[in-house]
Amino acid sequence: ILSTIYAPHWTIVPNLGIDLVGPPLMRVLPVHVAGKLLLACAAFLPVIGVVCYHRAVFGRVSLWPLMSALVAFNGIFFLGFINFLWGVGLALIAAAAWIRLIDRHPLRSIAVSIPVGIVLFFCHILAVLFFGLLIGAREFVGVWRCVPDLRAALQRVATRAGMLALVLLPVGILYCRSAFAGAPVGLVWDEPSRKLIDLLSPFMTYSQPVAALTFVGVVGAIIIVWRH
Repeated sequence: ILSTIYAPHWTIVPNLGIDLVGPPLMRVLPVHVAGKLLLACAAFLPVIGVVCYHRAVFGRVSLWPLMSALVAFNGIFFLGFINFLWGVGLALIAAAAWIRLIDRHPLRSIAVSIPVGIVLFFCHILAVLFFGLLIGAREFVGVWRCVPDLRAALQRVATRAGMLALVLLPVGILYCRSAFAGAPVGLVWDEPSRKLIDLLSPFMTYSQPVAALTFVGVVGAIIIVWRH
């Protein structure tokens, strides 16, 4: 039945994560075990990424990042956007590696980030944008601290922008050669009520009580952090 709907058509597409990892796994594991492993990675990689990113940014180990486990099972997961969740987790881990290496070992940071950017591209194109956003936000903070010294700030902007461009260059080449390049983009602007519902997607599961409790727990944690 599925053969009438799906057919192999290998090309450069920024959404191939589980298609590349799944078949090799099924050669060594039963299909259901391999499937569960892929889903487990989609649930846990973002949590691991949050822990790594927190450690890199704040320089200390804390229990607060584990709060992200409350939304590990979410509307995006249940809708089946597995590649996207893989990309989110890997982007957080990659950004953490960038932060840890860029000041002490800039060349090593670039050498690590280039292949990671390619991996993110094949997970999901938004994962690459998220990776760029995380790095850009971090570098903006560094530039802002250099503002009193205008020359140092401009030098930092030029240097870090060049490094980031070098990291994302292979991704840009892949995108230009992908099936998406030059394709018309259709954007749908949802109604405000729909957007409000989408904001709750991190808390949505098959169980409404669980979703409500998760929402209350996360909002409560945010209030506690804000007050302290």
